[in-house]
Amino acid sequence: MAQHDPVEDFQHINSPSVEDAQTQEPNVPADFGKPNAHPQQDSSSPYPSSNNNTITHARPLFIHANFPKFDPATIFFYGEEGSARPIIDSNGTAVRAWLPEQQSITYFRYDIERAFWAEVQFVACNWDTMFLAWKDEHNICENVKAYREWVFT
Repeated sequence: MAQHDPVEDFQHINSPSVEDAQTQEPNVPADFGKPNAHPQQDSSSPYPSSNNNTITHARPLFIHANFPKFDPATIFFYGEEGSARPIIDSNGTAVRAWLPEQQSITYFRYDIERAFWAEVQFVACNWDTMFLAWKDEHNICENVKAYREWVFT
């Protein structure tokens, strides 16, 4: 779930227009209300736009990854085989958990899920011995590497 910038959100809601917000409030970011990623917003953009191509809500500030829980020791085995799981579809194919790549780039300005999995891999491959919950787990790093290679290359 994306949590939006509360300062931008408050300023946006309390301003009669984007232009007024920029002239009345000195702390409004210079790009507030401007297209978020690319000037050419298309219908696949997750950002709602008005007719003049301005964003109608605040940008995402952070992600609360509440489901699925991205524990690399268990996420590959969550759910029943043959049914859709958080990162594996019903055919057994590894899939992205959040947005398609282009939507992620449009919404967050970069492929946040690719970056997230790079961080998961770093932890799984470098700190695996630091987690007591992973003490009896095997192939955590290898599973994350295989998933990233399958989904993000």
